[in-house]
Amino acid sequence: MSGYDCQVQQGDDWVQVTGRPGACRFRIDLPFGLALLDAGEEGEYVAEWLLGTSEDQADLVSFLKRLVEGDFAALPSGLNNTPLEGYRSYAPLVPHEGSP
Repeated sequence: MSGYDCQVQQGDDWVQVTGRPGACRFRIDLPFGLALLDAGEEGEYVAEWLLGTSEDQADLVSFLKRLVEGDFAALPSGLNNTPLEGYRSYAPLVPHEGSP
């Protein structure tokens, strides 16, 4: 998330990301080897992953990359076949003039 204009908060078993300007937040809860993600303006989109293998973790990271970049066409439906609606993606940070 370091390349995006956002704020990250985290606890022992959760991470929440909010974006500026106007990007929708998402939250990941990590109970007992699961990753539960909710996103959308009302938190209406919920998806889950088992995190038993490195492939599972890579799948979650790939999903988050698509979510943050606004590539919603390839996202699977969430639990109960709920699509992601009303979501605004995150804005990439623009390097300041004169920075490497």
